[in-house]
Amino acid sequence: MCTCKSCYLVISGLIFALVAAGHVARLVYHWPVNVGEWKVPPGASWGGAIGGGFLCVWALSLLCGCCCGTCKDKKSATPPA
Repeated sequence: MCTCKSCYLVISGLIFALVAAGHVARLVYHWPVNVGEWKVPPGASWGGAIGGGFLCVWALSLLCGCCCGTCKDKKSATPPA
């Protein structure tokens, strides 16, 4: 069952995975990145890869919690007594 929250977590997890993969690809293939006249150092991609990877894992772990029934936002199947 796809709830609005689970769809959001899947989409954000995939976006962060793509961002992290892009930073890793930049490091592996030595792609230059320029912002105006400034050359962005490769060390910035380490931060982007680690940060993006962390946010991807976090989103997907929250998704697993919602799919496994431990999500606090899900309503209980039995009404309160």
